Amino acid sequence: MSSPTSYDIELFPTSSASNPGTVGLCFSGGGSRALTAALGAYRGLTALGLMEKVSFISSVSGGTWASGAYTYLPSTISDADFLGPVTQPGDITPTSLQTLGSTNLGIVPTLLSTTHIVETIADLKLHGYPDDYLWQGIVGKYMLQPFGLWDQSFKGGYPSRYYAGTNADAIIARNPELSAAQFYLIERQRPTLIMNGSMFSTTDKSQLLPFESTPISVGIPPLFSGQGQGGRDIGGGTIENFGMGSTWQHDLPVNQAAVSIPARPFSLSDIVSISSAAFAQIIGDLHDLLGLDPQYSYWPVANREDPKNSAYTYTFADGGLLENTGVASMLSRQVPNVIAFVNSATPLSMQDGEIVVDSQIPLLFGIPPSPKSLLHKEPKRQTIPNQDMTFVQVFPNSAYQECAQGLWNANSAGGPAMYLQKLQTVANANFGVPQYEVNVLWVYNTAVKNWYNALQPNVQSIVNSTKNFPNYDTITQLNLSPTEVNLLADLSCWNVMVNAAVVEGLCQAR
Repeated sequence: MSSPTSYDIELFPTSSASNPGTVGLCFSGGGSRALTAALGAYRGLTALGLMEKVSFISSVSGGTWASGAYTYLPSTISDADFLGPVTQPGDITPTSLQTLGSTNLGIVPTLLSTTHIVETIADLKLHGYPDDYLWQGIVGKYMLQPFGLWDQSFKGGYPSRYYAGTNADAIIARNPELSAAQFYLIERQRPTLIMNGSMFSTTDKSQLLPFESTPISVGIPPLFSGQGQGGRDIGGGTIENFGMGSTWQHDLPVNQAAVSIPARPFSLSDIVSISSAAFAQIIGDLHDLLGLDPQYSYWPVANREDPKNSAYTYTFADGGLLENTGVASMLSRQVPNVIAFVNSATPLSMQDGEIVVDSQIPLLFGIPPSPKSLLHKEPKRQTIPNQDMTFVQVFPNSAYQECAQGLWNANSAGGPAMYLQKLQTVANANFGVPQYEVNVLWVYNTAVKNWYNALQPNVQSIVNSTKNFPNYDTITQLNLSPTEVNLLADLSCWNVMVNAAVVEGLCQAR
């Protein structure tokens, strides 16, 4: 039997919610800090029995490190081991802070030392990895392999497995040369995950466009006509994940197409590395390595038959360079209730009459970030995305001050920086966001007096000596100790559980 020369893929695959709930979770970017804070939030929501009420998760960068592993966690690893135990502030001890299980998500930041990363780069280059695939190898080894979600069994030492939803039956029916063993599958009930990245539409990197993947789809849903290299169209729909990196050949009936077989499978390590690709740029700068940014062949779903829209190799970028909260892509699903975990490096503060929050929050309201809000901004994140104040705006200007004041009031009273806000969205064609009414529970990462006051004195001393806690620096604190991980995860978990009534009420709302 001859080897197949093409795959039959579905165009415009539908990513409906896998859970019946009406609430979505957004986990921002922020490297190891974002992963660790997300770990605590998942722990608290799971302990409250609320994850089954969640319909979608939207993640960026470090939030995707956490959410990708959470969604695809093999059934051989329990949620209890992966998330760790709920620990009340008064029960935290120096010993408990040093304890992390081998399959706990929190081990990831403990592995990310400069020495380990440099050794891994050398090993991957020895195996023939090109520079534009080194970051994917780092992500695979440290963020996914501890949980059985990365392998190197494809020719050249690349991952051999695609990824899909709870099964790949429809894909295999159309492509019998494939088997379920060639896919990472979701093995337990999970919300539908949206992993957010971005793409440089031109070689001069002057414009970023939103790029996303769910368990069954990948691409840029809105159409950006003529905005790609050489006047190519970009976007206009998504394709099934296993077609990423292909070239379009011809259409088949019922929204399907024949495409070339990609040179290598587009795996979980690929999309997770795209979502967090700012670190590829930073590592490249630090170690004089050029071209670490992920690159993939891409063709637009819209106008795909036009010769000018032939597949082209684009450079992909961190989702946080464009929109670091994951809120915009969540709103494109018209989810009526959203919990936005903004796991920032910027402490919530009042300075000269200004409430200072992460610069990404005012951008969502179409407000220019202030110099104070930009103080802790990641070096690769755009101050004004694409030099357009409206590019990521999804809420009205007039509602921003309420958001900032609500967070400040809650936190200055001693509690978590959490504020529930009813908002009317501003339609945004760049992300496909329509106008509708949404409830947003903002959860902001910052110090919390009531949690700190409930700690034992010896643990308070540890907090006092922990650099930048809980707003660990995104770049210089990529490598965290078990104590640093546990402190932030415990705080993030407590924030959710101490406001259980608000969180539960939102999860029950319609």
